[in-house]
Amino acid sequence: MTRISVPILLLLFGCGTAHGADLQSVRSREVYLPSGEVAVVSEGNIEPRSVGSYTLRIYSASTPEFPYDDYVAGIVRPRDGFIESAAVHDIDMDGKDEVIVIIRNAGTGSYLSADAIQYNEGSLTLLVTVNGL
Repeated sequence: MTRISVPILLLLFGCGTAHGADLQSVRSREVYLPSGEVAVVSEGNIEPRSVGSYTLRIYSASTPEFPYDDYVAGIVRPRDGFIESAAVHDIDMDGKDEVIVIIRNAGTGSYLSADAIQYNEGSLTLLVTVNGL
C-alpha cells in the first residue's frame, strides 16, 4: 500500500481547486445593470466549450461585499459556441437596458450570435436572437 503524506494531498487538492476556479472564470461573465443588480452569464459547467447551454442569473447585489447572495431571476438558453462577452444596452429604446450575450461559434468562420434578454420586475424575457453575424 502506498502512503501519501498530508502535504502532498493538500497540494493535489489545492491544485485541483485552483484549476477549477480558473476554468470557471473563463466560462463566466458579469455585468452590472444601471438599477444596481448584477447579471452573471455562465456556460454549463460540465459541457464542452463549443456547444451546450448558458445561464443568465440576476442577483440584487444589495450588499456589495456579497453581491451573489440574493438571487432574483434566471434563464437557461442554448448556445452554439462559447460566450465571448456580455453587455447592457437599451436596444428597444424603452429606457431600460437589456442584457446582451454574444456567443462566438467555435467552427469555421467564427460566426457570432447574440441574445438580447430583458430584465423587468424580477423576471427575464428573451427579446431577440440573431445568428450568423
